[in-house]
Amino acid sequence: MNEGSPADRPGIPTLANMLNKSIFLTSNTNIGQDGKVHSYCGLRLADIPAAGAGTSSASKYAHTRVSRRPKGVPVVYHNLGPPSHQCSMCNATMWYNERSKKSRKAVTPTFSLCCQEGKVLLPKFNDTPQPLKKLLDYNDPTTSRFKDQIRVYNSMFCFTSFGARIDHSVNSGRGPYTFRINGQNYHRMGSLLPAEGVPPRYAQLYFFNTQNEIRNRMSAFMSKETPETVDKNIVANLTQMLDQTSVMAKLFRMAKEWCRSHGDANFGLRLLSERTVTRQYNTHTIYEVSTLIINNFGDGLPTRDIVVNKNNTGHPSYMALQYPLLFLFGEDGYHENIPYHINKGIRKTKRGYVTMKEYYAYIIQQQQNQGTTLLRGGRLFQQYLVDAFTAIKEQRLNWTRNNQDTLRVDLYHNLCDVVTRGDTSAAELGKRIVLPRTYIGSPRYMMHNYQDAMDLCRTYGNPDMFITFTSNLKWPEIVEMLGYILGQKSHDRPEVGTRFFKMKLTELLEDLTKHHIFGKSYAVVYVIENSTCGIKQNTHLAELMQHVWLIIWDEAPMTQRYAFEALDKTLRDILGYKNPAKRNRIFGGTTVLLGGDFRQILPVIPNAKRPEDEPTWIEIPEEFLIKSWTSPIEQIVAETYPDFTSRQTDDDYLKERAIITPRNDDADAINENMFKKLGGAPVTYNSADKICKASTDTSDQHNLYPVEFLNSLNFQGIPSMSSA
Repeated sequence: MNEGSPADRPGIPTLANMLNKSIFLTSNTNIGQDGKVHSYCGLRLADIPAAGAGTSSASKYAHTRVSRRPKGVPVVYHNLGPPSHQCSMCNATMWYNERSKKSRKAVTPTFSLCCQEGKVLLPKFNDTPQPLKKLLDYNDPTTSRFKDQIRVYNSMFCFTSFGARIDHSVNSGRGPYTFRINGQNYHRMGSLLPAEGVPPRYAQLYFFNTQNEIRNRMSAFMSKETPETVDKNIVANLTQMLDQTSVMAKLFRMAKEWCRSHGDANFGLRLLSERTVTRQYNTHTIYEVSTLIINNFGDGLPTRDIVVNKNNTGHPSYMALQYPLLFLFGEDGYHENIPYHINKGIRKTKRGYVTMKEYYAYIIQQQQNQGTTLLRGGRLFQQYLVDAFTAIKEQRLNWTRNNQDTLRVDLYHNLCDVVTRGDTSAAELGKRIVLPRTYIGSPRYMMHNYQDAMDLCRTYGNPDMFITFTSNLKWPEIVEMLGYILGQKSHDRPEVGTRFFKMKLTELLEDLTKHHIFGKSYAVVYVIENSTCGIKQNTHLAELMQHVWLIIWDEAPMTQRYAFEALDKTLRDILGYKNPAKRNRIFGGTTVLLGGDFRQILPVIPNAKRPEDEPTWIEIPEEFLIKSWTSPIEQIVAETYPDFTSRQTDDDYLKERAIITPRNDDADAINENMFKKLGGAPVTYNSADKICKASTDTSDQHNLYPVEFLNSLNFQGIPSMSSA
């Protein structure tokens, strides 16, 4: 929000000076350095000459101008530099702008994004063995089909099922591959033996009917994938590789051999969650991660079960069981007892163990002198990132649920709050899990930010600028980072684009708040959107959109094409949720009426000369100009509505005339003047003090829209709120 009010800004016309000026239509066309043509249209005000004064064509008519670009305004890309810095603690490849705040001006910067300045030290990954190393070579065109189907191959060898609902509609277009899930995510491990008549799946493939293992693995997914997408030789080679490298595959093979030698004995296979050896770089043995339990399971049917201690996101084998093609040696994942690395000079914390967020932030870094199997996973790596993100969110939610007393939730909701909301039914009362405003995305977090934004508007006025800032995956800095693994594309490493977008966003905010490129700023509010529309598929608004027959879009010619593309994708996504056929129709099959003056888009001829007589020049006739006036509002009302007092009940008289002004403040002033001329006694109506519940699906409307805020709203055509 920039300094000054609209009245203090000479560039913004008011009603008073518009009445004494001529209005000309002006167009301007520039050809940028990129060769693209940029066309602009608008209004230009010119003083009305005195009677008898001469008028030149330059000041009397609009003009069309073509130029390369304005002189003195260079177009230079702001490059943040290549990712050429290495963290001195963990050898992660970093950008200079990612350095810690305390080393902002240091020649040798330190970094906390990767290893918390040396506090986190985890085992290094081994090099990728063959044949997977060749299959993950991005420069080998013969392996492109494998990389496209890597999630299918991984499912053939994983030990647990993936429990979330995968949204495949996001990949229906021609854009890059995106992995998106809906609902709760979990990994499930069943028994070692399948039910009678059911083919084996997941961990059962390592244990049951191994004579036909290759065929069983392929047939388990043939219902979803055609035979051409799965190569039998690749499946056989990967099976042999995992039997040699994966500690998980070895322990299941061991359980199979033990069962074969002991007949029908009842037993369970337990995957231990606690580690007795705290080594950093050695691979675990079978006996350190598992144990066999021989017991009498009762008089029921004999069962052979897999028992996983603490089957949750904190189990060391949680990710290795789901992603055997990323963790080829069965490496341990996150668990709650990973100690911080003892390193002098780092800041001290009360917590002595690595958090889940710190763990995943460490292992996804581009680090030298270690294997890159995880970073070469492509589409499987995307799934892993989504899985890790949901695991972090689950851990935070569990902490919030178990620490309600620490958060002092009694301050958030009690009987006083219930009475304030008007809830009188005791059946609706009970203990709820309260998410504090520090939890990103929670209702209190959104409400807190919303109230802050409204406070800024009340203090400094409405925003002066609305800036949309989007990420470009072809930024040269991103391309340079992807060059460390030749052949990779931006969608193969989504975390790279996210990191660099954050740096660019920080640079933009510093330009606005510190460098003041648009003048002194008092307040900045920004939000990061991952979707072009806030309407979710399973909400009341989405249900309402299913019944829409017509959408009217005013001033469509003045809108960039990206807005049309966003609306098209949004409608296809929402309307195609119940009717998949609408995903292939423009705007989801909904009729969209585009309104506006399409003559504003002027034809452009590159490098053309300006003609002496331009047919598009427009001169406002003298009869439409008001030349003499004392009170601008009184004069324009008198000219537009003569005899208004006596004809204010004449419908035809009112329909055939109107006053149009570009500013709402002028419209309010004109309306107030017209209301004073109306006959009859004035009537004051009581305003509503709450929002209709059918207008939104938000449950905390009483907090989002307090009475004071509702009373401050003014609407066109309606008198302002009166405190009397």
